[in-house]
Amino acid sequence: MPTYTFKNLKTGEVKDEIMSISDMEKLTSEGEWKQVIGAPQLVTHVGSVVTKTSQGWQDHLKKIKKSSGSGNTIKT
Repeated sequence: MPTYTFKNLKTGEVKDEIMSISDMEKLTSEGEWKQVIGAPQLVTHVGSVVTKTSQGWQDHLKKIKKSSGSGNTIKT
């Protein structure tokens, strides 16, 4: 569901809400809240940092994990 920014016309309060389009239209039709249009929020990073690195770095991490003992928490 999308995130909408609303401004209360009486108090000036601004808040972000996650809701469906029909719920957003219902809230704004009541007249107390107005939707504030702004720039979209973008997702800039998805996934693990390790999966985005070169194979050489991943091999290096595997060598570190192998030689660090049985109680290590290194994720490769």
